Amino acid sequence: MNSKNEDDPERARTSESVKRRRGENSKKLEHKKQKFRNHITAICKVAFDDSKIASGINLGRTKATSIVKNVIGKNHSEEIANILKSTYFSVIIDESTDVCDSKSANEGATAEKIFDELLKAFNESEIPLDNIIGFASDGCNSMMGAWNSVSSRFKEHMPGVYIQKCICHSWHLCSSSACKTLPRACEDLARDIFNYFKSSSKRISHFRGFQDFCNVSPYQI
Repeated sequence: MNSKNEDDPERARTSESVKRRRGENSKKLEHKKQKFRNHITAICKVAFDDSKIASGINLGRTKATSIVKNVIGKNHSEEIANILKSTYFSVIIDESTDVCDSKSANEGATAEKIFDELLKAFNESEIPLDNIIGFASDGCNSMMGAWNSVSSRFKEHMPGVYIQKCICHSWHLCSSSACKTLPRACEDLARDIFNYFKSSSKRISHFRGFQDFCNVSPYQI
């Protein structure tokens, strides 16, 4: 087999490509994406063993996180701030799932606190508040209440701002209400399928292999 590869450069390159992909996929299945950074340099050194640059790379999880946070992240933040300084834009606020241990709005997610943090972020980046022309959020009281909310504070400080409840949240509420008319078994089946694949890289890998075998478009669970 080796002699054939040596006689056929194209076949040799294909073989090496397959080995690299196999190694990459094995690491992806073995480790979560967040921890994959610790192994990418080792993969590069094996995949590109003739490269002096690859052999000299040392990039662990801590260093990669620091680069993303303090270099790439800051650079993108500055680019976005420069754009917002010279154009009109709207603000959309929503709660997000965060697994980090950094405190955010630690004094409570009140309307006053959220609005103050928002203004603080714009002022620190020297973004003119006059450039804000719209605000959208879900319909909770802290965001869209008539008197003591983020939207009421927008109206008070920026009278010309257009206020809009997020259409995606409205669609979600409508869909959720409509689903109540369906049999409970339908929702249970959908949840069971999701939970079956959710925490198992092996099952997801088997599912992808099954889709390839059936020659169907890949779907992500």
